[in-house]
Amino acid sequence: MELFFKLKLAERIIMKAKLFFVLTLFNLVARSQETPPRYRYINSVWLGYFNSTTIGKKWNVNTDIQYRTKEWLAKPSQFLVRSGLGYKLNDKVRITLGIAHFRFYLTECSDKR
Repeated sequence: MELFFKLKLAERIIMKAKLFFVLTLFNLVARSQETPPRYRYINSVWLGYFNSTTIGKKWNVNTDIQYRTKEWLAKPSQFLVRSGLGYKLNDKVRITLGIAHFRFYLTECSDKR
């Protein structure tokens, strides 16, 4: 009787494994029918200035300025300025309170896909 239950359990495990295999195979076949992605290559320039100035043992000022373009330098894409006052709690934890300004430039190629 115990052998009967072990065989039934083995049959259930085999059936579940078969079902998992079939569903996985179906998923792969279904995904292979999706439309392939279209790529768009845009030559970009990303310029940045990053600075961290220590004021004391535990205080510092963090600043960064970044400018990003599309089609080399022809079209501006993004500009940001961030600055903040940081405090060192210990060797592993630092906190910073700051402000940021982001500017995004919309161009005719930014909404095409």
